Amino acid sequence: MTDFEDEPEPMDFDLDHQPDPSFRAQREAIQLKSSLNAKNREVLSLKDELEARERHVLEGESKLRDRSKRINELEERILELEEQVVKSGGGAPADENWVALTRRLREVERELAEKTAEAQRLRAFDPEAWAREKADLTERLAAAQAEVQRLLNELAAVGTAKTALQLECDRLRERSRQQTVDVCLVVATDVELKQLTHAFGLAEDEGYLRSTVGGKRVAAVQATDMGMAAAACAVSALLLKFRPRLLAMCGIAGGFSDAVAIGNLVVANPAWDYTRGKYKDGKFQREPNQVPLNPVLKNLCASEGLKEAVQGLRRQWPGGTPPKAASDLKVGPMASGGAVIDDTEWLRQIREQHRKVIALDMEAYAVMLAGRMVLEREVPTLVVKGISDLADGTKDDTDQQAYCAWASAQVVRMVIEKLPDSFWS
Repeated sequence: MTDFEDEPEPMDFDLDHQPDPSFRAQREAIQLKSSLNAKNREVLSLKDELEARERHVLEGESKLRDRSKRINELEERILELEEQVVKSGGGAPADENWVALTRRLREVERELAEKTAEAQRLRAFDPEAWAREKADLTERLAAAQAEVQRLLNELAAVGTAKTALQLECDRLRERSRQQTVDVCLVVATDVELKQLTHAFGLAEDEGYLRSTVGGKRVAAVQATDMGMAAAACAVSALLLKFRPRLLAMCGIAGGFSDAVAIGNLVVANPAWDYTRGKYKDGKFQREPNQVPLNPVLKNLCASEGLKEAVQGLRRQWPGGTPPKAASDLKVGPMASGGAVIDDTEWLRQIREQHRKVIALDMEAYAVMLAGRMVLEREVPTLVVKGISDLADGTKDDTDQQAYCAWASAQVVRMVIEKLPDSFWS
């Protein structure tokens, strides 16, 4: 019969720092093995008891046969001694031969009495009672053996379940590894998605566009529409699914002509919703909630090294004639709203909200706010937009939306590659 150790070999329970789902099966297996050991000991004890009782009965039967045989021998000896006494003629008590015979006769008679008493005691054994006792022991033994078999079957089932759970854990662990994402990207328009895909070499995988940049895994989506509501929904879904270390948005925006030129690239810092506030008595009372740029991202985007790298983007553009202006990278205030603005009064009011505002878009505020609010920790968020037109209506001779979308994606790529290792830990 197999005995088991009380504590099996430990398993690896780590799955993204959470308990392994096979832990319960492991604990159940330990309990079953403990019960099985106890039941095995009970079976062995019952077998020992049954064998001892059977030996006792066999020994009693053997003794009874021996005593009965000895009684017969003694009875025959008494008859012989009595005949010798008679033949001696009932000699005088002083006759030594007669005395010896008489003494021997008495000794044999005493032994006969003892053996007869012992034989009577042995004959008092009740075969029916022994049969009932033996049947009870046999029944208990069979029940214990059946329980052992049941425990073995249950233990085997738990082992099978444990193996299946371990395989599932391994599969989930591998899937989790594959789904781990360091950077989440979002864009709003088709042209932005096309240029992002080109810049990052994205490929579709389970509903997301994925790639690896600088050793960092990237997942990207396009929002269902332009504007803050659609952007917030897309970003929230990305954050909750992948829990990245960096959130970024790239694309196109409008700029103020006294601050930027078409082809310039703007990193939002801060971003706010210029429509947030209250209308009262025909007037709009502004209440902007400004979301600042992460300090690490701010320092990197303001560095001379990154600005020099961005300057070379015009020469690398594979799509035709780039904008006339240099690809300057600027970090500055970006206002967001749900409408395209072509109204001088509105533009004046927006500039009143932040005297240094340099760009307008429709999503930056929602994306940066989601990076701060959706998860239990803040996700550093980068919004880079290429200036494809100006708020005063000025446009380039050529449509530069594609270039601006591509260049903004390249800036995000550069940032990912230049961020220090400490940022990702």
